[in-house]
Amino acid sequence: MNKRKVQKEATAARIFAAAMELFQTQGYRATTVEQITQRAGVAKGTFFTHFPSKEAVLNHVGDEQMQRVNTTIAAAGGFAAWPVREQLKLIYRSLGEGVTQNAPFVRTLAIEALVQQSLLDYDAANISALDALLATIISAAQARGEIRSGSSAAEVATLLRGVYFVAIITWFQQGDVPFTPIALRYLDLVLDGIDTKSG
Repeated sequence: MNKRKVQKEATAARIFAAAMELFQTQGYRATTVEQITQRAGVAKGTFFTHFPSKEAVLNHVGDEQMQRVNTTIAAAGGFAAWPVREQLKLIYRSLGEGVTQNAPFVRTLAIEALVQQSLLDYDAANISALDALLATIISAAQARGEIRSGSSAAEVATLLRGVYFVAIITWFQQGDVPFTPIALRYLDLVLDGIDTKSG
C-alpha cells in the first residue's frame, strides 16, 4: 500500500471517529459538518473528499462490514462447498465481529436508523451487496437440495438480511449483551423453518 493511500485512509478514519464522537455526545441531527471537521482537524473540502455528505459517514460502518465479510469468505478454504448453515454462520460471525469492534458506532447508527428511515435507504449499496451475496448462497443451497425451493432466493436473502438488522435492534435494546449469539440464534430459527428436513 503506497503512502498516499495510507494517509487517505488515516484521514477518513479520523473524520469518521470525530463524527461518531459528536453523534454520540450531542446527537446526529445536532451535529454539523463544520463541527466534525473542527474535531477532526481537517478542512471542509477534505471532509467532502472522503464523504459526500454527513449521512455518508454512517455508511462507513456498512462499507467496513462488507469488506470484512468478503475478506473472511476469501480466506475460508472451499467456502462454496460448505453446507449452507455453516456458510451463513461464518458470515454472521464476521458481521458480529464488526458490530463488537464498532459497538458505540453501531449503537449510534441503530438509533438514527430507527428515527430516520432515509439513512437505511442511503446505504442501499451495502444492503444490495449483502442481499446479492446471501441470494447467491441460498440459490446454490436450493440447487443442492439443502433449502426448500418454493421461495425465490432473493426473498430468502431479504429475510436473512432482516435477521441481521433485527438482531442489531435486539442487541441495542438489551444493553450489555454479546451481539453474535443473538444473531446466530435468530439465524438458526429461520434456517430451521426453510431447511428441507424441517417439514
